[in-house]
This record gives sequence, structure tokens and C-alpha cells, in this order.
Amino acid sequence: MFRTTRVRDVMSTNVTSLSEDATVADARELIQSSTHNAYPVVDADGCITDIVSRGDAMMEGAEPADPIGSIATPHVVTVSPDDTLLDALNIMMQEEVDHLPVIDRAEHLVGICTRTDVLRARARQMELEQRQRGWRPPMRMRRRAE
Repeated sequence: MFRTTRVRDVMSTNVTSLSEDATVADARELIQSSTHNAYPVVDADGCITDIVSRGDAMMEGAEPADPIGSIATPHVVTVSPDDTLLDALNIMMQEEVDHLPVIDRAEHLVGICTRTDVLRARARQMELEQRQRGWRPPMRMRRRAE
């Protein structure tokens, strides 16, 4: 499943992002009013430039009027919609991140893939496997309670 399912099949496409013109106050307001833990920062063309986490936004010493770039994490680790879930999971583990912005070939933000998205996909797959006839071993192969 992880080798055959593509990121495009599980990613969230309705991604809330911050403009690179945003301020720390904008990031704090967005993060406090939502349940997400990170938001991509995009330029005027929709290309990702940074990412801001809940921890970044609540960092001590950051002034509300400061530009978002003063707290954002540059060099964002991303994936392509064509990457497999195995690729995405390996990147998440190697880079120790929970969110992978998904970009197209022109580097435009087209979605986000999270560990939760991957786990949901696996849970759906397991549910489908269990619904199929024959998923349980025949009675003669099951261990009997003694």
C-alpha cells in the first residue's frame, strides 16, 4: 500500500497558507483559531518559501509586527504529488517533520501531506481488507481455545 499509493491520493488540497507579507500577529491569530500545527508561507505566485509551526508563532521575543520571515523555517522539505507514501514517510522520519507541503513541478503549493493523512489512508486500507470475503483463515486453520 505504501509503495503503490501516491501522495496525491491522500494529501489535503484545501491548504491554508500565509502570505510572505504576513506578520507574526497574523500567524498567531491563524494558529490560535485552528487545529493545524503548521502553515506554509507562499509568495505572490503561490510558491512555498517557508513554513511556520505553532512553536515558531508562539516563540518568545517575536514581536507581533515582525515579518513572518523572522520566525518561519526556511528550506522547507517538500514532496511531489507523484511521490509514494513510502517516500513521504521516509522523508518525515529522516527530517523529523509531521507536515510535508506538496508542490508541483513549478514549485506551486498544491497540498499538504501529514502523518495523519498517511495513517488515515492505512486505516481505510485495513478496513477494506477486512471486509473482503475470505480475509479470515478457514476454521480448520484457526487455533481452538483450550
